Amino acid sequence: MEDYVNNPANMHDFSFINVKAFANLKGSGGNIWEVFEVLDDVRHAIFRDTVFGYFIDVPHLQGDALLFHKMFLHQIRPDPVLSPDGINRLYFRVGNTKMVYGPEEFCLITSFNFGDFAWGSYLWDFTYVDLEDTWSKIHHYLSLSERRQTLKYSVSGFTAPIRIWIYEMIPAVRACGFVLRKNKDLPRMKRWSGTKKLKWVDVNKIWSKTQEGLPPRQNLLPGDGEITSCYYMSFQEYVYGEGKAVSSPE
Repeated sequence: MEDYVNNPANMHDFSFINVKAFANLKGSGGNIWEVFEVLDDVRHAIFRDTVFGYFIDVPHLQGDALLFHKMFLHQIRPDPVLSPDGINRLYFRVGNTKMVYGPEEFCLITSFNFGDFAWGSYLWDFTYVDLEDTWSKIHHYLSLSERRQTLKYSVSGFTAPIRIWIYEMIPAVRACGFVLRKNKDLPRMKRWSGTKKLKWVDVNKIWSKTQEGLPPRQNLLPGDGEITSCYYMSFQEYVYGEGKAVSSPE
């Protein structure tokens, strides 16, 4: 696998690493705070009691589709060789750092349970398909002999968690003042708040920081409050145990 990851042919051409795009992240949760504002007390309490109830406590996320796009310019070409255990994951390489975003990271960020008829496994598998396909969308555009229009693409599924993953993995985002870690709450979705809608110059500033002594983290590891949590244990059982089938939750 290391030979595949380190082969430049399996990454986007770095001469295009500054190609801007209009990325539409459909499942980023951008409008959910507007919904919360109009809920009456009864509906607010009902929602609070659901698996998604903690979203009420998630700080407002700013528009950072350009940061998402920049990250995916560093995506490694999807191939079964990357996941010999058969688990769907996304791989990236930023500088000399290889990074992974898979069901474990998704679980740690969202706290959703994994298993048959569980939201975590269902949303991860549903979202992974479109996240993986981002490689093809970008690669197709970069392969055109003439690029008269700006690259545009959409990503469906639940994309908010990978934005939090980028905040966790790229310390330069925080160092540049574009996000705030407001607390150490669990799940990690509740920790981060964006400070502004990022422009392309902001994103390039972040990447410059990664090259100036503030490299990305390689792994997102479970903390003491996570490793024994029900959701993380459900992930371990589902991925490495017998449960494999994913059905839509009721």
